[in-house]
Amino acid sequence: MNEYLKGIVLFAFLTLASAAVVAQSTQTTSVPTDLDGLHTTVKIFFETISDETAGPQKGLEELLKNSPITREDREKTILALSNNIREITRRFGPCLSFESIGAKMIGRDLIVLRYLYKCRDYPVVWYFTFYRSGGDTDTESGSGGVWTLIHFYYDSNLNIQNWENF
Repeated sequence: MNEYLKGIVLFAFLTLASAAVVAQSTQTTSVPTDLDGLHTTVKIFFETISDETAGPQKGLEELLKNSPITREDREKTILALSNNIREITRRFGPCLSFESIGAKMIGRDLIVLRYLYKCRDYPVVWYFTFYRSGGDTDTESGSGGVWTLIHFYYDSNLNIQNWENF
């Protein structure tokens, strides 16, 4: 084999090997098996904020009951968030249904859940970030500390191109 061909083969091998190492090092941790409780929490939140008699305030109070999001000025924060949720209904119509569309682990103790909230006129994507603290985590079962909601938001600017990295 001439030197030029050997150089091409070596370059191709090194490129493939380095791509495999990079892909392996950037993978996120697999989703733990104890997520049913988190999905139930989000489901109850959506059902409550969609219920005209209960409304967003009651849904937020339940969702945020153990969250550090409302440690300071809880009532004012929940009222402001309730108004934002009412604006979703005003702009996009009532919620017809919702579904989980993704979950991404970041390390062993941080997870982002993504949901499609299907309003009458337009869909909205919600993101819920939960953190688990409280000691060592059993990586096989996913059990460890208690999951706590630390951040959530909705996005009505649907940029599907960004979803490939989620």
